[in-house]
Amino acid sequence: MFGSGRSTPPASGRITSPTRQTLESSLRLRPLILHHLSQLDCASSVAVLPNGHLVISDTGSHQVLTVAPESGRVLSTLVGNNLAPNLRLRGPRGIAVSKTEIFVADCYNCAIRKFAYDGTQLLVTGSYGHADGQLRYPNGLALSSDHGTLFVADSGNTRIVALDATDLAFKFTFLLECSAPPSMRHRASSPRFPMPSQPRQACRPAGLAVFGAELYVVDAFNRRLQVFSTADGAFRRFLVPTFVEGATRGKPLLELPDGVAAWEGRLYVTDRRGDAVHVLSAEDGSVVQTIPFLMGRPHGLAGICCDGHRVVVIDEIRNELHVLTCLQADSERKQNAIAAAGGDNSGVSSIL
Repeated sequence: MFGSGRSTPPASGRITSPTRQTLESSLRLRPLILHHLSQLDCASSVAVLPNGHLVISDTGSHQVLTVAPESGRVLSTLVGNNLAPNLRLRGPRGIAVSKTEIFVADCYNCAIRKFAYDGTQLLVTGSYGHADGQLRYPNGLALSSDHGTLFVADSGNTRIVALDATDLAFKFTFLLECSAPPSMRHRASSPRFPMPSQPRQACRPAGLAVFGAELYVVDAFNRRLQVFSTADGAFRRFLVPTFVEGATRGKPLLELPDGVAAWEGRLYVTDRRGDAVHVLSAEDGSVVQTIPFLMGRPHGLAGICCDGHRVVVIDEIRNELHVLTCLQADSERKQNAIAAAGGDNSGVSSIL
């Protein structure tokens, strides 16, 4: 549990679960800590290391940093600018973490880099292009459940690339499903958030997450997620979450989704234009909970990660790190502490 840091405003989040029974059985979130990280410059992705520290890709400064979630303090520059020119990052974005290694999408070098936890570069693959083994501005990353395959959102090529996580060798690639739901075909466009001109045009894949044997891909401009098999990239289904109450009931919920994390059958999705984090069912995309952020501010909600006890969100424009706690996890920790104390709950709240 976090014992320091600045608390977020007291708003507990607008709950949009269709039924109380569903809500009470879900993994609910509550804002806990907000850190302003002045050292960052357009941080875009975040992941949790096994020791609980965070690893953040700071796109604007071309670095990868480790940060303490409790205090927001930058602990180290894992990959900095003091490297040989051929080793320097240019606009790092997606991050994935295994038990012993860190994978980084080196966006403007059109490469994927693999590092040891001490920042030593182990492998690099990729070059600009659309052939097998080439990339155009890679974005989100995700590891398969067995950590044997690394999935890359090859945004410039509107496809997903699967690499062997051991040697970064090319395995297979697949395109996003291009069909657009009828409700999406007449959306308004704007200079800041351009929309596709053709209803069957696939848009850029953004964040990636794996749960079980399925890969979840944020299809940003189509306001949905696409689900594929991690075994061969076969398309499974669309997830198009909708509002569940009020005048907007049944209308698409997501405005401009970006990051996604998965945990125990739940998806945690950042919505840049909607200024919110949405908790969705991984099965059908139904809405479990929505955490609204400050409306009218720059649309910067980007990377997100979850470890079962907390959800961490990066705002790349305001350089903020938001930490949300999972209420069910809090309750379980308290019950375990009471049990460890032999049923005596005196003083338990002070250690949680």
